[in-house]
Amino acid sequence: KDIFKDYFSNRKTFDTFHENKNIENFLSEINLKNKIDSIVVSHEFDIEKAAHIREKLKIKGQSLNSAVCFRDKNIMKEKLKDIVNIPKFSQINNFSELENFKKEHGYPFIVKPIDGAGSVGFFQFHNNNDWEEYRLHKHNYPLIAEEFIFGEMYHLDGIFSNGEIKAFSSGIYVNGCLAFFENKYNGSVLISENSLMYARLKTEITKVLQALETPNHAISFHGEFFHTADDKLIFCEVGSRVGGGKINEVFELKYGINLLNESIRAQCDPEYDNTKLNITTSKYEYGWMLVPPKKAILVSINENIPFDWIVKISFRKSKIGEFLDGGNSSVSEYVSVIIKGKDSEEVKKRMEITDKWLNDNVTWDYKGEE
Repeated sequence: KDIFKDYFSNRKTFDTFHENKNIENFLSEINLKNKIDSIVVSHEFDIEKAAHIREKLKIKGQSLNSAVCFRDKNIMKEKLKDIVNIPKFSQINNFSELENFKKEHGYPFIVKPIDGAGSVGFFQFHNNNDWEEYRLHKHNYPLIAEEFIFGEMYHLDGIFSNGEIKAFSSGIYVNGCLAFFENKYNGSVLISENSLMYARLKTEITKVLQALETPNHAISFHGEFFHTADDKLIFCEVGSRVGGGKINEVFELKYGINLLNESIRAQCDPEYDNTKLNITTSKYEYGWMLVPPKKAILVSINENIPFDWIVKISFRKSKIGEFLDGGNSSVSEYVSVIIKGKDSEEVKKRMEITDKWLNDNVTWDYKGEE
């Protein structure tokens, strides 16, 4: 909340922002005195709230219908089921409905919050043991249940405006978004724009974005597709926001465009012109790693990295001496790394080298496990 104090003298901050119901009243009072031109959103969990306020105060920008399409995974998939391949799915309002889904579709399948992010609240069922474990805990409804898709997962990111993609990249996840469950790093490597998969993915996400209601201004987007062993692309989900992890940083390294900056400009500048994006393409491919903490006390980190192909590495040094309770989402990390290479395969190899080096050069005290 102190970030903008040097730029804006007139500020109002809220400590419990996402739960605070006074924000709408506060903005309504401002709007009565001085008409608000735009409400700018940069975070996944603010999209629907901001759209609701825009609608109430008749402010231009992303509508509530559009926001709900990008936030509610059930509504999203209903709108897209005739547009792209999607998993079998159902909205789950209670445990009885989940039992019916299991009976109809069998194992394996997954459940997740309809408006979640970062794999928080995700649960997968492969057998009766998983089912019994799930029954032991209390769960918040509604949820979405989906058949489990076996395959690699790609993420698709960029700028979309006036029915067209203006900037685009695609990467393949390394170890997957659920790697933190197994205490593995979650990573991603960009794929070559000359590859057939790049072209296929761009076509599929274009169909998705054209089928959903989008604002009159440009938006950043983050989508995900599975690629199965029988060469099918199956839609997972899409958001009208910048992807997590180090997606934005890697996009900027590769193409010279900061997706978050462009998204904010488009939301608050009526003269924003996305035809003037200064896209430059690096000769390198890039990847990123988020390494989850162990269930132990973080004792020490060797910061003398011996690899010149590491573009950026960030340690959470403030956590040294603390007990860290492992990872709890796809973006859990005590260290993040951005790596470059001549191609995707070289980046992947360098990720493995980096992971081994970190295992050998970070000290944990497992006696501190609670």
